[in-house]
Amino acid sequence: MRKIITGLLVSAICGAAWVELVEAADPAASDQSNQIPSSSAPSPGAQGGPAGAPSGQGEPGACCKVGDTTPPTELVAKVPLGQLHSPYPDYAKLAKDDPDLVKQFRLPGCNECHGGTGGGGFCPALTQGVWFWGNTDDVLFRLVTLGSAALEKQGFNRYQYGTVHGPMPGMGMTIATSDQLWKIIAFIRSINPPGTNPPEKVVFGKDTRVAQSITALEDQIAELGAPKIEGKEAVGGKDAPALYFGSTKMNNNLAVVHKVAEEGGEEMGASLFVKGEGGEYIRVATTLPKALGTELGGPAFDSINAGKPYYGEAPVMGIPFITGYEPIKDASGAIIGVYGVGYKK
Repeated sequence: MRKIITGLLVSAICGAAWVELVEAADPAASDQSNQIPSSSAPSPGAQGGPAGAPSGQGEPGACCKVGDTTPPTELVAKVPLGQLHSPYPDYAKLAKDDPDLVKQFRLPGCNECHGGTGGGGFCPALTQGVWFWGNTDDVLFRLVTLGSAALEKQGFNRYQYGTVHGPMPGMGMTIATSDQLWKIIAFIRSINPPGTNPPEKVVFGKDTRVAQSITALEDQIAELGAPKIEGKEAVGGKDAPALYFGSTKMNNNLAVVHKVAEEGGEEMGASLFVKGEGGEYIRVATTLPKALGTELGGPAFDSINAGKPYYGEAPVMGIPFITGYEPIKDASGAIIGVYGVGYKK
């Protein structure tokens, strides 16, 4: 009887626990978005929380060692946000050298819901390469340990949902040591498609609607020709360089952005920015009322200015949006503008 009760308890806990790690959805990924809360990082949205933050894939073993017997709950309490790094960065080698690695995954009972090898059971498969909260070491370790509700309270954002919206309970009390949890994470990484894990691709969380809309914006504008800056044309009463795609000038040209916004669904907005002479990015075409001529700011500006895309929460005209921004580059590879989409949070 005791074994039956224990088995049911583990099954019930694990049934929701791994739902939030990986699930089939849009496999698009980006280099920026959701990991570190604003209280611990520069600004909202740049990683697994509402802030521009380190990737969680820093120097291996910076905080965590092979064989660490510290309980996961204690480790997350004492290590600053963004500073948890796996002591097993070569997860593929670990999986190859240790055929019993899957047992670490099964030990807390997660196979009861997700199948013996993580390929799916009555809960989703963990093999799709899509990470709703991001795939950095830091966010994965905290998510499994604390659960989704506690993670969100710390300022982290979740940007995607699959078919299951149930919360993930904290599993930190059912996993004895940090070393075991790092091995579980290594196993999950090992069963995902090539190129979906760091260092090949760091995914901080990318909203599905945003990913689809920004791809649509890029694709539709690409049909017009190569981007360039030529001359000037004022937007919203502000002088700005003229942004062209082929022979089509985008300043005050709202046709493409409106089409993308309509296809993106409720409250989706779309904008194009041109890089000004002072290094600012000026909104030259947009679906957002009164936003024409305004400038890109916050974490999105910082990320684009560093040559990287940005995905996550960001203020637009003072209103929180779930956004995505990608740089527009000319033939020389120089950033001359920005594609932007988003919807109200």
